[in-house]
Amino acid sequence: MNLIAENITETTFDEIINEMIVNAWYSVLEFHIHLSGIVVGEVKDGLERAVLKLSNISDLPANASKVEMLPLNMEMGLRFVESVYLVILMKRV
Repeated sequence: MNLIAENITETTFDEIINEMIVNAWYSVLEFHIHLSGIVVGEVKDGLERAVLKLSNISDLPANASKVEMLPLNMEMGLRFVESVYLVILMKRV
């Protein structure tokens, strides 16, 4: 993870989740890579569902930078990690 490369020795769960989203963003949106299986037409991977949901509500492009993804997005009114929690809890895209 980039957090290790940035010499970060302490982090939070939120920062790790955010970094996972940043790392998966381009592959999921540009190449439509599934991070796990699809069962009866439904994406089962929570990280992939989070990327798809965040893409829909933020309108960020597939090639969005980490700088664009991580700050508070005024259109959404939620930090990315809060949206991830909502997606995981709702279990739908």
